[in-house]
Amino acid sequence: MEKLPPHTKELQVVQNSMVRVILGLKQANHVNMSKVRKKLGMFSVNQMAVYHTAMEVYNIVNRKASDQLQMKLNKHDGKHSERSAANNDLYVPEKPRKRCTGFSYIGPKLYNMIPKKIKEAKTADEFKDRLKGWIWEDIH
Repeated sequence: MEKLPPHTKELQVVQNSMVRVILGLKQANHVNMSKVRKKLGMFSVNQMAVYHTAMEVYNIVNRKASDQLQMKLNKHDGKHSERSAANNDLYVPEKPRKRCTGFSYIGPKLYNMIPKKIKEAKTADEFKDRLKGWIWEDIH
């Protein structure tokens, strides 16, 4: 994926500080915050952003959002995109500017990274469970 926005790191520092306060840890303890968050079942700031973005795209695509939103998130179709269609991939618009990181660009790009098995979930709850497992394993 792309480089994280600068505020993501700042938010992660705040989240780590919050976890230390909750658990009564000091920075001098030199604990691995990733392991502590996993033990607590708490996503990192980046993992939360991935989860909520993916869930929003899922809801728009599968729960029939407004026509305006659905038009922004088109599925691949046609003979030149058979593999993308088979993977339930979405069309990712061309990035017009270097700093274009809006939902209509990032949402489909992230959704297309999700393994096909997760996207084939029959229910929203099944999708959530599979998505969370994938995030814990593959997103840092």
